[in-house]
Amino acid sequence: MKPRILAVIERPDDAMAWYRSVLPLLRLKQIGAIEVDFMMADNKPKWDLLVQYDIIFMQRPHEVKYVDLAGIAKLHRLKVWLDFDDPLWSINPESPVHAYYQQEDTRQAIERCVNLSDIITVSTPVLAQSVKEYYNKEAVVVLNAADLNGLQWMAKDLKPAPEKPVLAWRGSQTHLEDVMQFKPDMDRIDSEIDVAWRMYGADMYFARKGLKDVTHIGMMDFTLYQQTLRVDKGQVMFVPLADNHFNRCKSDIAAIEAVVAGMIPVVPSWWELGMATFGMNAEIERVIYMSEDDKRALWRRFADFVLEHRNLEKENIKRLEVIRSLCPEPSSTH
Repeated sequence: MKPRILAVIERPDDAMAWYRSVLPLLRLKQIGAIEVDFMMADNKPKWDLLVQYDIIFMQRPHEVKYVDLAGIAKLHRLKVWLDFDDPLWSINPESPVHAYYQQEDTRQAIERCVNLSDIITVSTPVLAQSVKEYYNKEAVVVLNAADLNGLQWMAKDLKPAPEKPVLAWRGSQTHLEDVMQFKPDMDRIDSEIDVAWRMYGADMYFARKGLKDVTHIGMMDFTLYQQTLRVDKGQVMFVPLADNHFNRCKSDIAAIEAVVAGMIPVVPSWWELGMATFGMNAEIERVIYMSEDDKRALWRRFADFVLEHRNLEKENIKRLEVIRSLCPEPSSTH
């Protein structure tokens, strides 16, 4: 029998559902590798439900309710699989969610879930190191990747050049510090070059304040967001991140989304897709002044990298290996 997974999620429609839980697991189900059902974290399953599964999957567990779920799952002989895309135990003080994750109840809940887990997957090698350092447990790296053969197909080419350079940013309110540390460079670029700005997601009012030509595009369904990137003007996506442990653990999904949409990502140098060698503002200007042939060649290099190294089908092979390590024998009734 196929391994049977009960996947516990907080939201079915955010970026982490897309990259870390709902979409990857559904793709495995579609190829006949697993059976999976999804449950919101607030539910309290009893034996008649739990007996139907081999594995309970929990994404970003950080509250007592996850500890309870892990404990009751272990009681019913399910394997506990945790997945993290951020080091929730090491959030930088400037983050608006720092106070929440520093609460003793929250820290203890994460640690207790980790101690109850049979396996942990994470999105980057640096995050795996962080799990090891904080909890002395090994983690398996399964990279965030594009659904290239499904809903996130690769653009055929770099997007056409707009009348003037358009610089795009995307993110949530948790990136306020990251954006504001780049604000002086944004102001300088805006004063020296005739550019337009697109800011997707959270309304970073103080970051866009004073810019001559800026458009804010609010939160939207992920597939609509990816399509909006494809059809909107602009060839450059910039991703400013403050250099701290939390951000060093982050994956490069912003770069993936840009490349898939036919854009050039200007991102931190520590990412494999990174190119901000001389500082992000210098790299943005370098791309702006490139010839179209050079920009197209640069995008093509990024596209080849994503096709080869950020492909969901390939990363799902790793997920399937994780699942098989938890269910080495054919599934049977508990």
